[in-house]
Amino acid sequence: MIKGVRLSKIKEILYNVGSVKVEELCELMHVSPVTIRNDLNELEKENFATRIHGGAVINPDKQINRPDFNLSKDLDNVISHNVIVPLSAERQIGVLARQMVKDDSWIFLGCGSTCASIALALQDKSVNVVTNSVLVATMLAQNPMANVMVTGGYLSGRYRSHLSGDIFEQSLSNIRVDIAFFGTAAINLERGFCVQGLEERSIYLSVKKIARQTVIVASTYKYGKDSYFILAKLDEPDAIIAEKDVPEEYKRYFDEHHVTLVTQAEEKRLSEYEHEGNAD
Repeated sequence: MIKGVRLSKIKEILYNVGSVKVEELCELMHVSPVTIRNDLNELEKENFATRIHGGAVINPDKQINRPDFNLSKDLDNVISHNVIVPLSAERQIGVLARQMVKDDSWIFLGCGSTCASIALALQDKSVNVVTNSVLVATMLAQNPMANVMVTGGYLSGRYRSHLSGDIFEQSLSNIRVDIAFFGTAAINLERGFCVQGLEERSIYLSVKKIARQTVIVASTYKYGKDSYFILAKLDEPDAIIAEKDVPEEYKRYFDEHHVTLVTQAEEKRLSEYEHEGNAD
């Protein structure tokens, strides 16, 4: 992975959860600790982050002044530079999510990089998708076998890349989906699944009413983190997808509360795309 892509992704992670560990970034990006430490040192020189033992934290002024994302101008750049479109860890989550989606079924895909990874994994699948993510809709438009329904609503979020509000809620009437996939910024034993935007809880609750199954998708680096607003309690979703084993205390919690945890793809069911994703 080229340096510019790594730095962009590290910044995105810091924006979302506030801190990173060297070992987590090594696993996500498949590079050495020396490379990651050099990247973090560079971000510290830029005054973007402050190095701490074993990792880095974002500087408060950068968190407040996070740059806006101009969808009309920046979509191609975002896709090509892998800022929102996922790294290999999130690609693996896309693989696992794909296996849950039956041909010609109806699903909901939310916003964020992990849901974008699912859209990427569905590029060659016959599926019906309801989404409030402009990015997800744009990606799935490249799949001629996908029937894509974009909800109504107001452009929301710091990136102005998803739809919400009363029009969004109204557009869900008379719709039923088999599975609803949601991303999250952080996962915390005390607070649950946490997100950056206040409106994301309303989106979650509205979609949950029309979904037979609700699934949270999140990379393991988000476990033990925290964010501003609560999306859902840890025992609310029907299933959780991560690219590898999650921390033991979370595995125990999910097991005790009968929440399905999915962390490993069945090799025999992988398509050509999925094999490439796991090889990253």
